[in-house]
Amino acid sequence: MTEPLLEALPGTLPELETRQRDLDAALEASRERIRSLMAQEDPSAGIFHAEAIHTAKQEHMQLRYMKDLCAARLARLREADDC
Repeated sequence: MTEPLLEALPGTLPELETRQRDLDAALEASRERIRSLMAQEDPSAGIFHAEAIHTAKQEHMQLRYMKDLCAARLARLREADDC
């Protein structure tokens, strides 16, 4: 996971919009990693990636949480600008 994505959220609209785009890209990469790991499994050959898949899913959930936080902060800042 890209550590800068986990830094504190910025406080300006342009920075938050950029962070949200970065999180969207990271989420898509995370989805692809999970799909790839699952596709590489071959139970008949004894090839399993359960731990890596679990870790990737946890990271994906963390990214989704960060995106939700970013969206909430964006909404608050946009609402404050409208007042």
